[in-house]
Amino acid sequence: MPLGYDPGLYLYGFKNFPFTIPWLKATFPPGLFALVKLIPFDPTYLVVPLILFFSILMFVALYLLINRLFDKKAAWWAIFLLTCSLVQYRVYYWYYLKNVAALALLFFTFYCLLQKSYWAVFWGVLTVYFHSPTDFILYSALISGVIFFKGRRPYFLLTLILTLLLVSPYIISNLNFSFTPIVQGIVTSIGQPSGTFYEPLQVLVLGILYLPLGLWAFVKNYKKYPFLILPIMGLMVTTVFRLFFYRRLLIYLDIFLLTFASLYLSKVKTKLVGILVIANLVFITFFVKRTAYPLINFDEFREIQQIEVDGYLLATDEMNSPWLMGYSKARQVITTGLNPADNYWTPDEWNQFWFGTLEKEVEELKKLPQPLYIYHSDRQLVLPFVNDYQCFQKISWRVYKFVCK
Repeated sequence: MPLGYDPGLYLYGFKNFPFTIPWLKATFPPGLFALVKLIPFDPTYLVVPLILFFSILMFVALYLLINRLFDKKAAWWAIFLLTCSLVQYRVYYWYYLKNVAALALLFFTFYCLLQKSYWAVFWGVLTVYFHSPTDFILYSALISGVIFFKGRRPYFLLTLILTLLLVSPYIISNLNFSFTPIVQGIVTSIGQPSGTFYEPLQVLVLGILYLPLGLWAFVKNYKKYPFLILPIMGLMVTTVFRLFFYRRLLIYLDIFLLTFASLYLSKVKTKLVGILVIANLVFITFFVKRTAYPLINFDEFREIQQIEVDGYLLATDEMNSPWLMGYSKARQVITTGLNPADNYWTPDEWNQFWFGTLEKEVEELKKLPQPLYIYHSDRQLVLPFVNDYQCFQKISWRVYKFVCK
């Protein structure tokens, strides 16, 4: 069973591709969803295999990149640190599938750049079609190569131009849906919490055993790897000034510094290395044991999978909305704003439903499209309508039908 609630959103996207709804276009670049569309299986059964496949692909790509960038010993250290990284573990735990897939593609792009191969264009285009803002990291790497990689400036420039030409139809067609909001966010969100992930201090605590080593190794060696200067410096600036999406971009900063930590560890021959290995293993074992639990219990998840209603389904708790959207079968799931198309209630009306009397609940429910079903989540206190049998018909343990006109 998936641990996070993002699988429900992805499954909703898989089932509705090609996208016609604006918010889906803004949320999901088409690459991953086009790939799933080509696979002749029910996407419900692909949710877990997809995260496993792209995680393995990311490990392979990282090994190839670090082996080419540094050496084989550093590559194995990078694999070990990636395995022990609590930050990257959370990426897997919360099912950030687009991030994992895009990182794998980005690493293949960087590997080809080091080989001076134009296959970098192929992998770079895939990166853009799979995830934004990973594409901005790609562009910054290519621009960094043009500026700082003296012996390969023409190659990096041509690679950048070819990549932009091949992705320009996608960028132009989605300018209003995806890219304009990102640019506006960069301008307006300085200093504000942005993106769904840990804060920088939390990431530092989780990566305290290797992040300082990675930062030190980068400062000492950045001139040797010119195409990585702008990406890593840009991520640091984004973190320090809390720019747009900075929380989610910490995923990339963590993994870049992790790779430079592997360079440092590959050169060290002291007992400190053995202590670091043991400390990492103990740290991640303790952390996983204390925090690895599903965000939904199995009984509730199973009931959601079995919901088949011939009308609208109201999600009374926003945390359940993604699972209901992805796994239930209803005409439309009405949420607290996760889907902009279902803004039937204002925040005040939602509060009337959650905290008002039974009469207020009935009054608000009459405003919604019919026939209407309600999913009462285990996450919240029992709402008044649960004990009313005049306007509500109990369909299953957590599903009720609103029958008053």
